[in-house]
Amino acid sequence: MVTHLVKHITPIDGMSPNRVMASRAMGKIGGKVKPVRAYAELKYVYEIDPANGDSILSVNSSFPSGKYTDLDFTPSWIGHRFIGWFKEASAPSASIPSMSGAITKDTSVVYSVKTVYAHWQLSATVVFDATSNGGEMPDGWNAPYYYAGQPYGVLPKPTHESLNFTGWYDSNGNRITADSIVPDGGARMEARYSTSSFFVSLNDEWEIDESINPDSSIYDGVYRSFSNTGYEDFENYSESMAKMYIDVVGYTHLRVYIASSSENSYDYVVAMKPDVDPEYPPEAALGYIPEDVMASTSDCPYADPSNIDDYIPVDYELDGGAHRICIVYRKDSSVNEGEDCGYVLIPREQ
Repeated sequence: MVTHLVKHITPIDGMSPNRVMASRAMGKIGGKVKPVRAYAELKYVYEIDPANGDSILSVNSSFPSGKYTDLDFTPSWIGHRFIGWFKEASAPSASIPSMSGAITKDTSVVYSVKTVYAHWQLSATVVFDATSNGGEMPDGWNAPYYYAGQPYGVLPKPTHESLNFTGWYDSNGNRITADSIVPDGGARMEARYSTSSFFVSLNDEWEIDESINPDSSIYDGVYRSFSNTGYEDFENYSESMAKMYIDVVGYTHLRVYIASSSENSYDYVVAMKPDVDPEYPPEAALGYIPEDVMASTSDCPYADPSNIDDYIPVDYELDGGAHRICIVYRKDSSVNEGEDCGYVLIPREQ
């Protein structure tokens, strides 16, 4: 049996809802004064495959507001994604769905619609090939359901006897991440491996802080420039910046996250392009990004370093060789107690 949830509209007193409404407006039915309810009743019928549980569950409800207010819930069906409620029935499909004609809790009731139907999206077929290049899928990997038009969300991390996993790639050579969108028709991905590694070098103006780590399962900690210390006087313009370095070997892609906390964008973090080590503080504020700069935090100065959503992702596309990436905290001469800080996050596994 196909699992679905339908909602039947039942007229009251054997009359159509429109006639009941009109009769209530006149204050009588059939020439006699009679109090009536000016709405129809709804009957939920939830049909479940007997192999998965109960066969039928019925609940009665009503909609005196003239809206489908009782549709404010989400049914479930294993291996399917609930799309929404519609007045026409539709067979489940794995394609990206259309929301045209969807009925929501704020939709005005249409009394000619006797049933509203749940529409479902079938899960897409996603194949992970970890073995062609000599690797293995992780033990106990249990793939989630993926749906066309939605982000992957979770991807497995295979292992290799002598190489490091560098990412999943589709048949066109595009790198697939958790944020990538599942295409119509599903996907087939191949794992790639290399002798890649990266090493972070910190000078006396940076430290690693584990106490504000957004997710310890992904990051070792937040790389943070020291607040205020050493920035009170600027006799030499080149001293108004603090650098940290990421030495990369074997990567074709590396992602870092940058953030800053400052008053009025006076201070900001700048991610330089690979192998660029600036002699003077890069001016990358007010929407201006120099050619040797990948990204700047100048447009979002007030970051919460414990919230990954406050960081700017910076994606480095590399050639697999050895490179040095310089991250600069650009500081002006003013000091705000406890606010002037730069932050960097690097996922330990990429």
